[in-house]
Amino acid sequence: KERTRFIEGLMSDDGINQINRLFGTLAKTDVEKAKASVESDRIDILQIVQKEVGYCKFNNVVSGLLKQWAVDSVLAEVETGGIDLKDDNSKKRHAKLLSKAGELLLDIGGHWYRGLSMVQEALVINEGLYERKSTHIAQSLYLAGKALWMIRNYGEALKTLKEAVDIFESIHGREHEGVAKSLYFIGWVLNKKGEYDEALKMFREALKIQETVFGTDGIETTKAQGNIAMILVNEKKEYDEALKLNELNLAIQEKILGREHPNMAMTMNNIATILGNKGEYEKALEMYKEVLVIREKVLGNDNPRTKVTRRNIANRTRAINKVARRKSWMRR
Repeated sequence: KERTRFIEGLMSDDGINQINRLFGTLAKTDVEKAKASVESDRIDILQIVQKEVGYCKFNNVVSGLLKQWAVDSVLAEVETGGIDLKDDNSKKRHAKLLSKAGELLLDIGGHWYRGLSMVQEALVINEGLYERKSTHIAQSLYLAGKALWMIRNYGEALKTLKEAVDIFESIHGREHEGVAKSLYFIGWVLNKKGEYDEALKMFREALKIQETVFGTDGIETTKAQGNIAMILVNEKKEYDEALKLNELNLAIQEKILGREHPNMAMTMNNIATILGNKGEYEKALEMYKEVLVIREKVLGNDNPRTKVTRRNIANRTRAINKVARRKSWMRR
């Protein structure tokens, strides 16, 4: 029954986004503030959580179990759904299921080859049902390109994503979500190939379209802005614009996701890094401390990113002390 409801939700137009929001909500849930109809039950449950995995790791454990259940559910549904494809309607439903399931596996991570196989199978079915220039074909190509990028097959990814852009644009015009998403991953491909100027161009164009489609304060715009900032920092050393973009992202993310969210911590970490590169060590240190508070609570004390944040705090503290000693020496 639960699997049936899950698959029905997945197949809805906003299914993938709903599931990703669920995982995001789990990541920021404060276990200690959880409620129960019977207070003694709440106390007993919290004691078990603290004893077995600890509050910090609980969200990750639950999220991991839910993701595994989701993977098992879609694999089982895909297997049974492909048994009897007797007419066009059953083929259309199965192609949609393959696309949705493949996209979910790509987003969850760790299942890239299986996800690629599913979206490629969906593409083959759609090619038998629709003309080449159709939204169904374009969506399948976009997902295949995304998967190919994930497995580092950059040449095929670029070719596939460019065809997706051409089809989306021929049907819907340039200012369309499908065009923006495809350009976004073309930017990633070019970035991995070391073509930073072209990657920056793609990210900027994707951002422009996303702002038209979703608005300037939508969560989708933060992805392109973050990638533009990444190239500006790592390859262009243009810290001022990168800082501005990350600060815009932070405001949008806090409004939509809340303060205690992994994406918030990532953006704050980016800001701290830029501040450090600009020599503003005290501001960078304070930002890293805020990042640490979030990551300890959301990811746990032993998470690799939490440990990196502690090292960043130690490094910035040493840098501040070094500057202070130098100034003290110069005053003598």
